Amino acid sequence: MRYADGLLSDSAERIQVEGALRESEKRYRGLVDHATVGIYRTTPDGRILTANPALIKKLGYTDFQSLAARNLEAEGSEPSYLRTSVRERIEQERQVIGMEEAWTRRDGSQIWVRESARASQDEDGKTLCYEGIVEDIAERKQAQTELADRLRFETLLAELSRRFVHLPTEQIDGEIVDARRRVCECLALDTCSLWQVRTAAPDFISLAHVYRRPGNAWILERINADQDFPWSAKQILAGKVAAFSSLEELPTEAGRDRQTFQLLGNRSVLAVGLSVGGGPIVAGLVFATRTERTWPEEIVKQLQLVAQMFSIALIRQRADAALRERESIVRLFAEHSPAAIAMLDRKMRYLAVSQRWMTGYRLGGRNIEGLSHYEVFPDIPERWKEVHRRCPAGGDREMRGRPLPTA
Repeated sequence: MRYADGLLSDSAERIQVEGALRESEKRYRGLVDHATVGIYRTTPDGRILTANPALIKKLGYTDFQSLAARNLEAEGSEPSYLRTSVRERIEQERQVIGMEEAWTRRDGSQIWVRESARASQDEDGKTLCYEGIVEDIAERKQAQTELADRLRFETLLAELSRRFVHLPTEQIDGEIVDARRRVCECLALDTCSLWQVRTAAPDFISLAHVYRRPGNAWILERINADQDFPWSAKQILAGKVAAFSSLEELPTEAGRDRQTFQLLGNRSVLAVGLSVGGGPIVAGLVFATRTERTWPEEIVKQLQLVAQMFSIALIRQRADAALRERESIVRLFAEHSPAAIAMLDRKMRYLAVSQRWMTGYRLGGRNIEGLSHYEVFPDIPERWKEVHRRCPAGGDREMRGRPLPTA
């Protein structure tokens, strides 16, 4: 009887323990199945034994059977983050904690994860399997990448700003071409075209130069803004920013622009007018990509800074060209005037002289441009020199009496 009572007691206890184990396993399975992080168990050679729904979904699968057909060791991670390095660390240190890796999803895309895993071993120290937890860190990685890209572009803007200060006018065109290339490379833009407003026709813009990333052909040999981009040209000349992430965002009246963009293979465009301090538009910059993309406000403002740098440089270039043209006209007048005329700078160095000046003062065929007036005529009286010193302050001075001594 006592023996029978003992068997019954042991049986009841065993049933109770087994029930507790089943309940514990149920709670554990519920925890694993509802966890937001990925949880897995694999063999040392990469065969997947278990994986929770979160991991199955993160890797782009719909069921465990499809995922289990994959081998993590052979095809689990992006080539530059080999899975073998994780296995070697686990074997050496028994575990890895917080290791960041790029895993490959079912469709071939990548997902950044932070993995912590340990080796489960038997009593003899032989590894039976690896158990790990995988956290999706794609958003953090994306934020880090965006921050790095932003800092790189801001560094580029600072460098360009320094380069364009006091840049010689003859170097402006080359620097603008190089700057547009570097901006496109930094922001992964496919093309950047520069459209300049003609001084004689301020309501018309013409294509001055196009930068294209390698492999992006410019299909049209000749292009006319009024005919091919009428709506965009109006936005530029009005000083407006035209930004659209896709061609569908273009208004109805931009139908012709849409056709041309489609022909060129552009899918997203940003157009910015170039001016300084609200002044007249001198040019336009048009950035484009062959894929749809957004134009965040911060990027738009930074590209407007680029446009302003170009504006200042182009306005200075135009002013310098206009000055040289006026100087050329005045020089032409002076050289062919029937009177004895000389043009000198504030330091009394010759800029231009008429033929009558050269013959009248017996200077022959000498080239006196750049020479000091006092070097050409060393015997000039001091009273004349005093008048010369007062002339740059403004006004006219007339000296009567003896002419200049001949050279």
